[in-house]
Amino acid sequence: MVDHHDQPTAGLHLSAMSESFTAAGFRISAISEPPVAPDTPPELLPTSELDPTRFIGFIFFALEAVA
Repeated sequence: MVDHHDQPTAGLHLSAMSESFTAAGFRISAISEPPVAPDTPPELLPTSELDPTRFIGFIFFALEAVA
């Protein structure tokens, strides 16, 4: 079983993703993170001193084609 409390956000490789989008002819117009679902069991939420209701489970990119 994966311990979600120890998963670093650096594992997302955001710079590699943005470089790939750029190389494919897109630019990022927005990055968003949906809020945690209200019925998420507390044991699945990582500890966070800043905001315990937020963590990156999904991240969405809005892309625009570069002309």
